[in-house]
Amino acid sequence: MTQTRVQRLPVVNGVELHILAKRDWGSLIFVPVWLIFWTFGGLTAMKWVIHPGPSTPRAFISLWLVGWLLGEVLAIYSWLWAAFGKEIVTIKEGSLNVRRDVGEFAG
Repeated sequence: MTQTRVQRLPVVNGVELHILAKRDWGSLIFVPVWLIFWTFGGLTAMKWVIHPGPSTPRAFISLWLVGWLLGEVLAIYSWLWAAFGKEIVTIKEGSLNVRRDVGEFAG
């Protein structure tokens, strides 16, 4: 099924454009594989924090887990954007509004 990249919709006193995100097939395939390994690494680090060994640097691993969580969230969002994203540009009554939609979720 082919989708139109830009769709123009009339709105009261203006126009609205829906622009689909570019489908980057390399990312759509690579990111889920990367997420599997990234998640495994994070779960292993959580195990070390919960059940530390005698020389486990808990403070460092805990700080690393904050970065890990940020990376996990950003990778998931970027994959969702590449798979289902669109920009909605609204020009109405002299104002320009640009927002991002990922499926049913606006951002």
